[in-house]
Amino acid sequence: MPVKSKVPAKTIPKAKAKVTPAKPSSPPPEPYNAIRSGTCSSLNGLNTLTYEVGIDTRDAYAYRITANTGGGFFSPEWIDWGLIELTLNPIDQITSFNLRKLFQGQSANNAGFLVAILRAEGLLGPYPAKKRYYRLTGHKPSRTPPIDTTPIPSENRQKDSRDKPATAKKPNKK
Repeated sequence: MPVKSKVPAKTIPKAKAKVTPAKPSSPPPEPYNAIRSGTCSSLNGLNTLTYEVGIDTRDAYAYRITANTGGGFFSPEWIDWGLIELTLNPIDQITSFNLRKLFQGQSANNAGFLVAILRAEGLLGPYPAKKRYYRLTGHKPSRTPPIDTTPIPSENRQKDSRDKPATAKKPNKK
């Protein structure tokens, strides 16, 4: 049988929670250190984008957008090259839509701007005979700006499904 308290419940003082404001702390360190910056045209060619290439303690590369002359919104977050490559490797015909899930920021411009940066860095090249489609070139990120951004010929890079032989179109019969 439970024991009843002789003191009525109303008379027991309730403990007041003491709220202490959070002390301002220094922001967390950047995951990547910017090693160089660059500029490139946006995909439509109307604006100039400024971006940074960063590297972390594991020598992993990342890219981020830092400015846009056109005034369009973007998220200046670092996007790791390993995640980009992992996302795009199995895809034959790459569009900016394929990169949207890598961003936490919600700007519709982020993925398209990243495609423009990856093209300028020589990591993405045009997909043959398809406008607005791209493919990985086989180049790797570098501490130095790219000199030659032409795609690596398929015989010199790892074979995959993108290396199907091109089929010739049949001439029209009149």
